Amino acid sequence: MLTEDQRQELEQLGPDTVRALVPHFALGGSGARVFRCRDFTKSDITDWLAEKAKAEADQQAATLSWTKSGARGAWIAAFLPGGQANSPRCGHLKLPHLT
Repeated sequence: MLTEDQRQELEQLGPDTVRALVPHFALGGSGARVFRCRDFTKSDITDWLAEKAKAEADQQAATLSWTKSGARGAWIAAFLPGGQANSPRCGHLKLPHLT
């Protein structure tokens, strides 16, 4: 279990840096030479990295959900009766930068 100091150190380093430091545990056997807080275990760090990966995946899934909702709304708005896309003049629209 990580202490608050250990968690804070990992947060400051960030997941990419911590991920790059994990192989040093295999060489030295402890985090004494790698991290400022000396009581890390490899399993503590891999658990923290797993938490970060799950949080990132959850955030990406939420962002994708909002993006899909926005795209559906745009399609619905484009094809609603009375919308600009259904206007008979829409095909004759002259855009100054294209002419």
